[in-house]
Order: sequence, then C-alpha cells, then structure tokens
Amino acid sequence: MSTRQKVVAVGCEVADTIEGKTATYVVGRQYGGSAENGAVRISTESPLGRALLGKEAGDDFTYTNPAGTRHGHIESIS
Repeated sequence: MSTRQKVVAVGCEVADTIEGKTATYVVGRQYGGSAENGAVRISTESPLGRALLGKEAGDDFTYTNPAGTRHGHIESIS
C-alpha cells in the first residue's frame, strides 16, 4: 500500500526528470538493485539521494557526481 508523501524520505518512491530523462527511484539506506516495481534503488548516502532528501514534488535540485553537476526536477513522490 502506497501513501502520498509530502517530502522525500527513506522508503519513498520518487519520479524525477534529470536533464530531460525521467526515472523512478526508491530512496533507501542501501545501494543498487531494483525495487519490486522496477524502480532503481538509491542510497541516502549517494549524491542523488542526499540531493533528494527533504525535497517536495515540484522542487528543483542539483547534485554532483563523478560525471559532473546534474540538475533535476521532482515530478512526484509516493
């Protein structure tokens, strides 16, 4: 059962658009793998996970990884 979340927290499913590509993530405490629904699991310790925590649907975010600085937009949180 999924409940609507107001902010990104551990266990949330987040749909976002990063540089024109839409993806769905499940925020957790461990790296890698896929969630039951095919969403990619991301850790709260990753640059993307840290950037998403505490944000709301409609927020923009920025994070830096080895490939450079990325900009994204949170489409929805559940």
